[in-house]
Amino acid sequence: MRIQRHLSQGLAAAVIILAIVLVAAPFDRNGIFMDAYAQSGESEYIQEILAWDKRRAKGLVRPTGWMSVVGLHLLSPGENTFGSASDNALVFPAKAPEHAGILRETDGVVTIEVADGVLITLDDSPVTSMTLGKDVDDTTSVLNMGSFQFYIIERNNSRYVRLKDTDCEACKSFSGIERFEISPKWRIEAKWHPYDPPKEIETPTVVGYVARETTPGVAEFTVDGKTVRLEPTREGEQLFFVFADLTTEFETYGGGRYLYTDPVDSNGIVILDFNKAYNPPCVFTNYATCPLPRAVNRMDIRLEAGEKMYGGEH
Repeated sequence: MRIQRHLSQGLAAAVIILAIVLVAAPFDRNGIFMDAYAQSGESEYIQEILAWDKRRAKGLVRPTGWMSVVGLHLLSPGENTFGSASDNALVFPAKAPEHAGILRETDGVVTIEVADGVLITLDDSPVTSMTLGKDVDDTTSVLNMGSFQFYIIERNNSRYVRLKDTDCEACKSFSGIERFEISPKWRIEAKWHPYDPPKEIETPTVVGYVARETTPGVAEFTVDGKTVRLEPTREGEQLFFVFADLTTEFETYGGGRYLYTDPVDSNGIVILDFNKAYNPPCVFTNYATCPLPRAVNRMDIRLEAGEKMYGGEH
């Protein structure tokens, strides 16, 4: 009986000590103890992904991040009046001036004429009329009007006004994005097969048009015995992958996810770190022009890494 009493007391003490350790141990956003990661030897990698995750969240909710986008207006050839009044060609949110001015589109060139009594600025200087640089030009003319910021984007030979609200309500209520557990398994070294010359492709978009692009090659790798091939486009020095997998439309966004990678190394290897796979802007706003995964980039695997779906799909 004395031995049994000592065992019971020892077990109770162990439970108390374990409870104290668990309460004191720092959690990451996946509910995983960082001390456990430190003991496993993966701490540096986990911290790298968590730091990336934090930068990603901050970027979304900054005053001009994707969550601040509140409008996307197609410009018609000729005059396009804009403001909050319903008789405008381009109707802005209610807190904008009722009649703010006119945007004119002529053969791809867009000019603005600001209405009397309305303050619109470019680099803190008032604007009355000017030709606007588009996002595909060397310089984009980013205009400010109260808490609104707007500029011209060009897609598929059409011009649009992208409108942001730097005082957006969605930014204030953002509480983070659920993600899959971080695992080094999903940091994959893929073999790169270049195309010479780059292959012309057609990429569908969420707004209906097809973007004509080129892909410089294909990344090939194996997951659980299955060979996977993904074709990216190139953005500057980086490769940009738009993909779907068997979690798409279930745990993750129905329009796929995105991933940027560093350039291919001298050994013909490209690192695909799917722990950094992220949701397209269309998850956070109705007013983005997101590319969608092509058939070749729809993987027959469950890619349980990166961001999960955020809230309700747009």
